[in-house]
Amino acid sequence: MKNRNFLQSLKSGFRGLYIAYLTQRNFRIQVSFAILVLYFGFKFNVGIMNIIILLFTILLVLSFELINASIEFLSDKIEPKYDILIKNSKDILAGLVLLASIFSVVIGFIIFFKYIKYLTYKSIILSLIIIILPALIKSNNDIIKKRGDE
Repeated sequence: MKNRNFLQSLKSGFRGLYIAYLTQRNFRIQVSFAILVLYFGFKFNVGIMNIIILLFTILLVLSFELINASIEFLSDKIEPKYDILIKNSKDILAGLVLLASIFSVVIGFIIFFKYIKYLTYKSIILSLIIIILPALIKSNNDIIKKRGDE
């Protein structure tokens, strides 16, 4: 189904992000981490270049997670039963997300290491709550079964 104009393309893009957020627990957790990283980046005034690096690593992880989710949806549609080739494909994509996540954690550690001493117990507990809550939200897979008004 091809989008007829730019607004439809935007609508489809935002719908895709919405679907990923509702159906993919890891995406929700990664979005929470992204919000916290940006919050602390601005709070500690890490500098514009470090913010750009953080934004790049966030975009990298979230993009790979979206690709992973998309391929999983397509794979489940093509072959709903267990298939070793599809499993291998899904595992390889999960490995891609893992590598990007490890890269992001290392970059974050390098940027934030000197600011760790400024964290308070309150900010640590609040951060943990912000990360854990999205993990507890149950997936709503019904959204992908509806066609919506496309």
